[in-house]
Amino acid sequence: MSNVFKRAFVLKLNAGAFEDLAHDGIVPADVTRALLPLRDRDFASPQELTAALPPLIGEEPARRYAAPITRAARVLRPRRLLRYLGSFWAMWFAPSRLLPGYGSYLMLRPLVFGTRLRLRWWWFALSHRLHGSGAVSQERNANLAGFEHNRKQVLSFLQGHRNRTESLMNILRTIQTPDLRGAKLLCVGPRNEAEVLLLQAYGFPARNIEAIDLFTYSPRIKLMDMNALSYVDNSFDVYYSSAVIRYSPDIRKTVSESIRVTRPGGIMAYGFTFGMLGDLIPTGAEMRNGIADLLALYAGHVEHVYWQEEFEANPGDFRATVIFRLRK
Repeated sequence: MSNVFKRAFVLKLNAGAFEDLAHDGIVPADVTRALLPLRDRDFASPQELTAALPPLIGEEPARRYAAPITRAARVLRPRRLLRYLGSFWAMWFAPSRLLPGYGSYLMLRPLVFGTRLRLRWWWFALSHRLHGSGAVSQERNANLAGFEHNRKQVLSFLQGHRNRTESLMNILRTIQTPDLRGAKLLCVGPRNEAEVLLLQAYGFPARNIEAIDLFTYSPRIKLMDMNALSYVDNSFDVYYSSAVIRYSPDIRKTVSESIRVTRPGGIMAYGFTFGMLGDLIPTGAEMRNGIADLLALYAGHVEHVYWQEEFEANPGDFRATVIFRLRK
């Protein structure tokens, strides 16, 4: 105990002391750099520390700056104690950048999430009927088969749907440059509010999320064609598209519009299936080679690929996710 007590009153030019000297600006930077040989040495008294200064910085600077150097070296000083307390707090109570908050964690539970999704659907459906309009507004495009397939599933959000889009969201959240927590995001073709609510629960502010689809029951989803976006150029930091792009009747136009509304250096996040074909997939949108075909559509506009994965979910049925930074 006596040893601990003694060490509390020693003087030491440790990392915190050098930080204080740089922050205060009283001691010139070149003088501070000259003190580096004394780093982490213990001095029993101010006199002992002062005596060690002249050989390093000269007699006159030693006299001039002895007081601020000694002050910075004191272990028991308010600024140093606050730094120690801050370190303690950060060690035990540091928030997680990726862990959802308590409210969001509860909302992500399947029963709570599904109940909220359907209650909101019934609320909006009742509101539409009270105002004399249909529950769902819609605007068809050239892919009528694809439109009808998705329109009939307006409230569908099965485990497979959630797994696909939630995996993509969580990979997107791990990107740290740029910081996407305040990013403005365009969610393309969410079908219902599920993707929007998930994005919000995972830390994307509701005010920064725009969602568009060819049909909508919710004010959170605007009625709009992904091939004719009404947004001005460079409107978004993130373009998010899960299980949508292969329904496009003009996939090159889809890509062109995505480039136009996303800012330079913005993030493109895609999830899609490939391998299996049918009446729902228009000619030109097959992407039989998966990610390679999608990136080929963005030729000259791919600055950096953060993530890509392909796997066979069922015989002949493949899943793909890719996230890349846009070059413009």
